Amino acid sequence: MPHLNRLISSQQLGFMPGRFIGENGKLLNVVMSVAEKTSSQAIGLLLDQEKAYDRIHPEYLRQSMSVLGIPSAVIDSLCTLFFSTSIRINVNGQLSDSFIQQRGLRQGDPISLLLFSIALQISATRTRNELLSIRAQNHGLCR
Repeated sequence: MPHLNRLISSQQLGFMPGRFIGENGKLLNVVMSVAEKTSSQAIGLLLDQEKAYDRIHPEYLRQSMSVLGIPSAVIDSLCTLFFSTSIRINVNGQLSDSFIQQRGLRQGDPISLLLFSIALQISATRTRNELLSIRAQNHGLCR
């Protein structure tokens, strides 16, 4: 886990040891209060990851891990564990037919938290860079 703390931005608070996800809510309240008091024309952006675990695609996760410098042997092992296994779902005590998981992370699997954080890190970095690019172009939206 210590390595992951160095790879995941300190702004990403969920699922990381020593970080508290509630800090972002408090920070948002402070930013909104300051913006209101100073009549700021800044724009805020809040993104919700609807069905986030279900939407993780294996190739995106593979590329995200590679960008962060995770060794290819580890990447291959994790992708094999998550996307090349036959699974069955228990619904009210009845098992479904088996099928191959093609995307998504498993709810309740402890490593899913870490893999989601890795995938989110790349997406968050890209979003942040795009927003900084808009600001740098000085369109009058951000000051």
